[in-house]
Amino acid sequence: MNIVKKILLGLCTLSLISCDKEQSVSFSEQFYQERLCPEIIYQCLPESQKNDIKETTMFDPNNPYQLSEAEWNGIKRHNILRMYDEIAQLLDIAYPGFWQDKDAAFKRAWMEKVDSITKKFYPKSHRGALEIMALICAIIGVDFEQDPKLAFIVKHIKSSPSSIALDDIHDYLRFEVLKEDYNLAGVYYSNWSLRDVMDFMPRLTRKVPDFNKMDRVQDVSKSIYKKYLDEVYQGGRLK
Repeated sequence: MNIVKKILLGLCTLSLISCDKEQSVSFSEQFYQERLCPEIIYQCLPESQKNDIKETTMFDPNNPYQLSEAEWNGIKRHNILRMYDEIAQLLDIAYPGFWQDKDAAFKRAWMEKVDSITKKFYPKSHRGALEIMALICAIIGVDFEQDPKLAFIVKHIKSSPSSIALDDIHDYLRFEVLKEDYNLAGVYYSNWSLRDVMDFMPRLTRKVPDFNKMDRVQDVSKSIYKKYLDEVYQGGRLK
């Protein structure tokens, strides 16, 4: 009888250890387990296996200036597509080689999907929200709402009417998943800059630097936004 009890006790212990191991798997590990490849490039996203992205045609600026409603809409569309082109370049700055051999029409079509997602959550959103949403979707894909392991991201987006929630999500993915040490502005991550991330996102498995013990707070040479503003945004301020 004692032997039977010992066997049952052993099985229970093994079961608890197994459960504990399952629960201790970090989001970062979970993220890479089902990913097509580890790099942050379009080909690693789930939607890269589909053929549902249609090409988007661009407004012809050489048309005569007939200020009809249709042509005004064409001008607006032209400006939107130009914005899509610029944000697509931001992704290549943030994640070098992201687009690989994808052409301009494909990039615009993918950006249009990201734009529709952004407007779904933030109907009055501005360009900045679209930029951050694109940076997020470049990591997790445009179908993230259907992925159970990414439910915490959808929940956090819905938790606030402000697109500031996207910054938390992007910082979490950048620090925890991509193992980056600084944000888009080149500011090093710390327990101060990640305070909201630590409150609302899944646990961080990386050690978070103490702001009070940091030798430097920012390295402008690592700023992705500076390069984007200098060379790309609305034609680039250095051009």
